[in-house]
Amino acid sequence: MVDPPDFQYVKPPAYVTALKLDAMYCHAARKCCDKARKAEPKVQRALKHFERLEDQSRRILAKYEGDAYKAYDKLEPIYIQMQGASERIAFAYSPLLEGVACTHILCAAALEGHINSRADELLTGKLHRKFEAINLEFKWLLLPRLVGKSGFDPGAQPFQGFSRLVKFRNALVHYRERKEPWKDPGIPTFLETLGLTIAEAAKSLDCVSAMISSLAVQLNQEVPYWLQHDTGEIVCFDFQCEDPVQPTAG
Repeated sequence: MVDPPDFQYVKPPAYVTALKLDAMYCHAARKCCDKARKAEPKVQRALKHFERLEDQSRRILAKYEGDAYKAYDKLEPIYIQMQGASERIAFAYSPLLEGVACTHILCAAALEGHINSRADELLTGKLHRKFEAINLEFKWLLLPRLVGKSGFDPGAQPFQGFSRLVKFRNALVHYRERKEPWKDPGIPTFLETLGLTIAEAAKSLDCVSAMISSLAVQLNQEVPYWLQHDTGEIVCFDFQCEDPVQPTAG
């Protein structure tokens, strides 16, 4: 009896759809940073308006040799305007701070989604389960070395920028209300400590690109196409072909 051809035992490839949340989070972060940048001119206009009122109040006080009581009638309308100007600054800052904070949070989410996806491809069994339980920074340090690559230097870029991003993400996600004495025009001095500046948001975006690109090089993979696209709509569903496990000859 003639054995049947081998092709009768070969399973066809399986076609699947993958949801690429790392891509979605990355592009959402870029949009949030753009939102913050668009808000900045309004913030600057509001700050300049307050500064002009503050200059007027100083000139009036100088005219009355610093005696605020004597200058009261002149100062009162200026101080009322300054109060309104402070409120306009706070309103102007809101979309900027929203955009920056969301940029940091989404950048961290993109990097966590990406390293988890790579681990799904490369790790199995108990090792994979243990990997899922460790913190985000250690995941990025550990995964390349688990597969025999050189990995990232925690004391150099881009990992240092990544650590800074995680610090900001943690401070924002686990935020506890902070206060300080009022100083005109009412902008807290600790915004930079929380990473709430456009410059820090831009660094977080650069960090995402640098970390993912570096990992791709180490793993001999192509840099994800979506990482190289400008802000806009992207496809978050990825069509993939998976080779099934073939049966062995009995």
